[in-house]
Amino acid sequence: MGVYGHDMVDKQMHTFRRDPRYAEVYLNSKGFYVKLYEANVLVETREAYGHSESWAESMAENWVDGVLNV
Repeated sequence: MGVYGHDMVDKQMHTFRRDPRYAEVYLNSKGFYVKLYEANVLVETREAYGHSESWAESMAENWVDGVLNV
């Protein structure tokens, strides 16, 4: 089962990195979601369900560029 309990195994699609931040874009049966890390610590997992892969990638890029903060 995937991270959110679905039958499809979650698939890591992309990684964006700009130290000390990085983000990983994943795909599961519900759609895309993004894991946001800072200094190798998971800060937050944000769902991007209902959005495109490029939308999820933009979220990841905004995180590593410091545009998105939590």
